[in-house]
Amino acid sequence: MISLLLTIIGLTFLSTLLTAAACRTAGVAMREVALGAGKAVFRYGIFSIRCIPVSGSVSCWQSQDLDADEAALRGSALYENQPRLVQAMIILSGNLGLIALALLLAGSEGWDAFISGFSEFISGALNPELNGVEYLQSAQSYISTHRWLNYLPLVAAKAAAWNLLPLSALNGGQIIMMLLSPGKVLKSLFHKYSSILLMVMLACWLFALFRWLYGH
Repeated sequence: MISLLLTIIGLTFLSTLLTAAACRTAGVAMREVALGAGKAVFRYGIFSIRCIPVSGSVSCWQSQDLDADEAALRGSALYENQPRLVQAMIILSGNLGLIALALLLAGSEGWDAFISGFSEFISGALNPELNGVEYLQSAQSYISTHRWLNYLPLVAAKAAAWNLLPLSALNGGQIIMMLLSPGKVLKSLFHKYSSILLMVMLACWLFALFRWLYGH
């Protein structure tokens, strides 16, 4: 399972770097590219490595972060001033890269893993005692009997599916937040309740992990 954890960390970093590349291609001014979460342990320019490795983010400059003159100077390079199509492509770029990797290495099996990932994450959270434990057991069994290149694309597909769930902290939820941006009340409510739902889902999966590790 250590190899699985390292694979997830590597794919997370890849997704983050692809998002940064999309920002660069679109001419969007980036404030920070963070590999990991929590406190920064290393910085170089806009890049930082943080103490919790299973995460990543790209922060772009916004007008509220700048004084009036600098905001005017950076105007066309601010993320908030980009067309919605450009914003959506930036949000989705990392996941599209992971899906492309899954398709390149595993073909239709990679696509099937991506599609099934949505229902697995949801059903595993709804019934961690049975479904969650079963999915973890299946993953462990597959990894123990296949080479790294066999399960790499499947993990990439599952990671993309997870990140596209409609929760505000994930890319799927960020797309919804972008579409709700004119309605501040709806946007605020969505962010609040989807954040609570995400915490509940993570707690359920942690329970499933505990039950799988230590038995029934």
